[in-house]
Amino acid sequence: MRDPILQEFSEVKHQVQSHRHRLLLNRGIFCLSIGLITASIIYFYNPGVTIPDLRNVQQPNAEELADGSKKVTITSGSNSHYVFVGSINDTPVKFFYDTGASFIAIPSGIANHLGLFRGEPIQLKTAKGISTGYTANLGSVKVGNIKLKNVEAVISEDFEGDDILLGMSFLRQVSISQNDGQLQMRYTNTKNH
Repeated sequence: MRDPILQEFSEVKHQVQSHRHRLLLNRGIFCLSIGLITASIIYFYNPGVTIPDLRNVQQPNAEELADGSKKVTITSGSNSHYVFVGSINDTPVKFFYDTGASFIAIPSGIANHLGLFRGEPIQLKTAKGISTGYTANLGSVKVGNIKLKNVEAVISEDFEGDDILLGMSFLRQVSISQNDGQLQMRYTNTKNH
């Protein structure tokens, strides 16, 4: 028969260990909760980050043609502009078609949301005048089923909002036609796919 004092000591020791494990588990859950709350606040309430509003933004109509080329059709909005959903580095964004822009032009807040690296500082000539920007290389840019890799862009510190100008650094790589409020892009080069 076991000594009652040793048995009581063993039970107390077990209770203390069980209590210690509960404390450690509760402390871990508490720390994880604080971490998730902090990450959410940083992500959702960071004033330097803009998350694009993609509600009511059209998805381009994408087709693969018999010759293997890809065709995307976008309908102009009521203001005759082409605004549509695409992606940069597989993250959905809102594009504004602009043949007057030499490069894809990204507002600073959207660039922060996308986690883009700012390259060399440059001066940008815009409708508002001269402003500061940075070069950027986009791993991929996708419109409909057309996906191009390593596309040049600029990040504009003075450009606000959530529209990204889809400029000539993308557009010169596709064939473009416009007719009756329809913009069509066609891509036939398979090297950059």
